[in-house]
Amino acid sequence: MKNTDGFKPSTSGDSELEVQRLEPVTLEYVQENYDKADSLAKEVANYRDEVAIPAINELRYAGHHILRAVAGSSAHPDQEQLLKAIYHCQRAMYEAADAGIISALSMISIFHDDYRNTVITDVVHEYPEIISQAREAQSLLEKERYQTGTDPVLPYKYVETFRLLVESSKRLEDCREELNKKVRKERNAAYVAICGLSLAGLAIAVSIMVAVLQ
Repeated sequence: MKNTDGFKPSTSGDSELEVQRLEPVTLEYVQENYDKADSLAKEVANYRDEVAIPAINELRYAGHHILRAVAGSSAHPDQEQLLKAIYHCQRAMYEAADAGIISALSMISIFHDDYRNTVITDVVHEYPEIISQAREAQSLLEKERYQTGTDPVLPYKYVETFRLLVESSKRLEDCREELNKKVRKERNAAYVAICGLSLAGLAIAVSIMVAVLQ
């Protein structure tokens, strides 16, 4: 994915920014980034039933820099402050998606444990693909963390992964009822089989006793 949004990864080792200006940054562009991050934070909070505090903090920092950018003149906002605001918006997206990915992976893991003794693919045919997605997401969390110098595309990669896992986890949850029926059926069949073996064993024992007594 090419970056065409007016910024690129910083090549300065001592810079706190992860973007460098290629053209003047507008307040509208910063607002767009802020709204995207805010919307994602709400999306993740709705999925997790819990607010991603680090993401909210980053949005606060972004707002602080926006205010400082227009403190002198709203017509000519401070570019450095706007770039800092964009950085925190990107970081907010990353933090929100990171929390969402962790929650989705937890949901998938719980599902896997709940049906570890059941052939899940009989009901969820794409289950191997879902497990593969989960492993790739776990690898992403372990290998690609957001820090100074990180490619600005990374937050969007996290967002894409989060949304993919959400769909997968919802698919699994939707199949719980059908899988529970399958589990009950298998347990009943096993019970019948055990009873049958027990009765057969009892019959053999009785036959032996009768033979001995004759």
